[in-house]
Amino acid sequence: MTPTKQDCEKLARTFAECYDGDQDNWEDYCLTEPVTTRETLEDFSVSAKSWPLAQGRKEGEGYIFWEKMQASKGDERKSFAVVDCGEFRICYSQ
Repeated sequence: MTPTKQDCEKLARTFAECYDGDQDNWEDYCLTEPVTTRETLEDFSVSAKSWPLAQGRKEGEGYIFWEKMQASKGDERKSFAVVDCGEFRICYSQ
């Protein structure tokens, strides 16, 4: 489960589009080691229902983005994106 350069670019472009409204600055979201998972986008949708905070959800072709999320009480509130790369998904939070 090693993301390619194109996978990382897709994640950065998704995050830039959802967070900033355009992809022009996607390189500002340098992802040196994104998190990989075998969880599906549907798995993330179901999990988000139990998060203490899941606001500003945006969904598109092969991705889900939350403007603010908190997976567990006491965790830092972050923006979070997950992108489908076929056999696995890659995630990024800021």
